[in-house]
Amino acid sequence: MTYFRRACVCLVLLITPLFCQAQCSTSGCNCQPFRPDNPWKELQDGFQRFLSPRCNPPCLPPCAPRRDRCARCCGINGQTPFAVVLSCSDSRVPPEILFDQGFGDLFVVRVAGNVASDEVIGSIEFAVKKLGTKFIVVLGHEDCGAVTAAMGLTPETPGYIFPSILHLIYPVVPGRNLRDVTEQNALHTVKVLRESSPIIRDSSVGIKAAYYSIKEAKIEALN
Repeated sequence: MTYFRRACVCLVLLITPLFCQAQCSTSGCNCQPFRPDNPWKELQDGFQRFLSPRCNPPCLPPCAPRRDRCARCCGINGQTPFAVVLSCSDSRVPPEILFDQGFGDLFVVRVAGNVASDEVIGSIEFAVKKLGTKFIVVLGHEDCGAVTAAMGLTPETPGYIFPSILHLIYPVVPGRNLRDVTEQNALHTVKVLRESSPIIRDSSVGIKAAYYSIKEAKIEALN
């Protein structure tokens, strides 16, 4: 056998187990949907798990629920997220990590300033109507760049940027500091979601606004 052929055989033997492990099988898996009775409490508990020293890094057991092969493979047959999280696109605010959730747990919608644009509303409607998700969190955060920009710019300001985002934040800007505006923006988004969509406005759907303090490592409910 030539050196080249031996090398090819060795390569096949090395990578074949990797492909076998990547293939999904739900044999021996419990694929029942995870539907906590109190979604907000589950998110709060997840955040505490994330902060716990034993979750450093937060991808190791006993934390990181439903992030194993079974959780991934159970998703073959669809998704049943227990909560929608509308958060800012800020790279410091990844909902799945902050709330220590796994595959299929959260339906995450991210946009600068966590605003309720038409696309955002449509995405959340899909989760509520088609996936049966009945709990929504609008998560604002400390040092939000979109909110800061909205406070410092107007449509008449030279260098006006991303008006499609800023004009949705302007209603809560006047007369407040950055934290106040960020909190009011999250509450305003909740209000817009309810007013704009009968699907989201349904009495069976809960919506909570929250604020994430990066410095203090706290997530506080606002309503």
